[in-house]
Amino acid sequence: MIGLIIKDFINLKRNIKVLGFIILIYGISSYIMKDASYFGSIFTLVFGLLMLTTYGYDDYAKWDNYALTLPINRNDIILAKYMVLLLLTFVGAVINILFTGLMSAIQNTHMDTNMLRDALIAAGLGFALVILFYSIVLPFITKFGIEKARIICILIYGIFFGIYMFFRNIIQEGNSPVAAKLIQVLEIVRENVYIILPVLVIIAVVISYMVSANIYRKKEF
Repeated sequence: MIGLIIKDFINLKRNIKVLGFIILIYGISSYIMKDASYFGSIFTLVFGLLMLTTYGYDDYAKWDNYALTLPINRNDIILAKYMVLLLLTFVGAVINILFTGLMSAIQNTHMDTNMLRDALIAAGLGFALVILFYSIVLPFITKFGIEKARIICILIYGIFFGIYMFFRNIIQEGNSPVAAKLIQVLEIVRENVYIILPVLVIIAVVISYMVSANIYRKKEF
């Protein structure tokens, strides 16, 4: 399985220049706006999007047809994809935290405990959202292939964004029982984020992997 993971990272080497350019552009933009969260909110997502690229390369090379002629377990092929997703998103989150510290040093601001905590929470939230998104998307990609699944990805993203805007509007309205209850729930989540996020991510990844593995075992190429 390690070889399968290395294969995807070797394929992604050709994207290093593009990725470096994205880091530069968003890094400069964040510095100009003096807002490290702008970089973090985009960059963790960008690393997650690289996951779609690995599927694109596999489809182009007809990798699955070749891989299934080798002594490789189908479950390992799927598990390797999930490991690549976790590694890519984790790297994005780490770079997010490092960038926050670098901006603090460049701007001669003291990165106190609260700032570090906020950076960690933002990185963790970005990591969790990307993982949750792909936990929904990857079974569809496994079932239909990357080209057909792109439309599904857009639809799921639209649903996520619509839900976010819906709850945001409720909170902004303020003086309603629903808004008060929602704020109370969000406050509980914020206070227990270090427990809730890891548990939620683990459950989502495990269920998603089981669904994808089941689909892939039955799939004919």
